[in-house]
This record gives sequence, structure tokens and C-alpha cells, in this order.
Amino acid sequence: MQFNSIHKQKYKNMNNLIIISFWYERSISPLFNLLSQIRVIKSGDVFDVLIVCNADSNLDNFATLSELENLNVKYLIRENTGFNIGAWDYGWRNFPNYDYYLFLQDDCFIVRPLWLKAFVDKFYQSPQIGLLGESLNWKCSWEELAQSSYNQIHRDHMLGGKPIKRIDLYRQFLMQNQIPEQETADHLQSIILFTSRSILEKIDGFIIGKNYGEAIASEIAISKKVQALGYQIQSVNPNSCYHYIAHPQWFKRKRRIERWIYAVRSTLSPIYAQAKDN
Repeated sequence: MQFNSIHKQKYKNMNNLIIISFWYERSISPLFNLLSQIRVIKSGDVFDVLIVCNADSNLDNFATLSELENLNVKYLIRENTGFNIGAWDYGWRNFPNYDYYLFLQDDCFIVRPLWLKAFVDKFYQSPQIGLLGESLNWKCSWEELAQSSYNQIHRDHMLGGKPIKRIDLYRQFLMQNQIPEQETADHLQSIILFTSRSILEKIDGFIIGKNYGEAIASEIAISKKVQALGYQIQSVNPNSCYHYIAHPQWFKRKRRIERWIYAVRSTLSPIYAQAKDN
């Protein structure tokens, strides 16, 4: 099973690595579903695949990962720290010679054909872009966000051993890591991200959070580090959330019947036009 598009590569001197994070206590079924989709549904460009498995000391549940060797897929096993962002950072640092990186979680699924080409083309043709994704969050000022109902004390958001309001933690995290928060709180969700080796080297990769609250702060930090260099962060399709690649989290934004239809169609191969075309 070769993960290479049958189409001629447009940018002959560029190569792409898809890095998929996977936690060893999860079912491996969504991961294999995603691997099947990216093999069957036209990508529009060539690529390799790397699975980075977050694991604790007990590796008994990793027996099924031997199947990856039969799929011509690279994989790494690392300490379970930093959630998916930790896995992504570990992946690109161990395979630093690719031009572009598409970072996915294992439970993502493909929505449309030419799903990789859309990211590569937009990034390559727009030198002002430093980071692409499928969902842009919080298009508002930090002050507006701090006054919103979202900014509540959360048990998984700790500072000095005490629970702290969400936004206060994120801003403190940015300050501690000397990352300018910028005027607005906009950032790309760390479910689906795309960038280049050049950008990753300039920002020195991802910042690894120690807990759930810091993992969200790390998600914000990657966008803010890119913006601090003068680059833009954008959705691959500004008119449609999760346009080419989707995630179950998207279901929360849809009515029940729409969620059901989307879920059923996502099991088909190939999948065409699940979201509304724009």
C-alpha cells in the first residue's frame, strides 16, 4: 500500500509528510480508517505518512501497530507527554527533511478529494501565510474574550497549584514563553495544521504543555509565534469550516440530523462533498 498520489507532483522539488498523532489507549480503528481514506481519496500531491504514538511505560496494547509495517507507514513511539502537539513536535524533529508538514489527529477524516493539494497550493502561492488549518477560533480581542462566558475557572487550568480562569492561564502561558499575544486572540485549532519546515525552524517548533490547560495554551501559542514573525494564519477555505479534512469535534456545530448524515458519509470511500460547496 503506497501513500503516493497517482497525479504528477506539481512542485517537483517539494515533498510532504503527514504526521498523525495517536494515543495508545485509544481504539486503533479510527487511525486505520484515516489511513485507508488518504490512500483511496485523491490527494493531488505526493506524501509520506508518519504515525507518532504517545505511550506510557506499558506497551502491551501496541501489538496491532505491527500492522503499520505492512502499510509502508513510518511510526515512532514516544513518552505520553504534550498530547497531540507533543507527538507532532516529536515527529517533525525526527523527520526534519520534508518541505511541508500536515499535522492530523488520528480521528480526523477526509471530506473532499485533492485535500492535500489545497493546503500545498495555498501555502506555496501565498508567501505571507505561515500556518494553515481548518478552523480559526476567537476572532475577537483578548479583552472581549476575557469578558465572555467562556472565561470561567476550570479545574484543569492551574497556576501555582490553584485553579485559574481559562483566558488568564492562556495569556500567562504566552507571557512566560515570551510570545506576543497580539491584539486579537485568533488562532487555528490544533486538530489539523499545515506549515513548512522553514516556518517550524524559525519558531523552533511547538511548545509542549504539561497538562490539559497548557495544551490549549500551546495550541494558541503556535499561531501567535507565527504571527509574531509577521506571517498570517488562515483557514484553508475561509468560507467553510473543516472543508477538506474534518474531525468529530465539528459535530457539535451541526444539528443532529446533519451530524448523522455527515458521520454515515464519512465511512464511505471515497468521500465527496460532505460539507456545503462554496
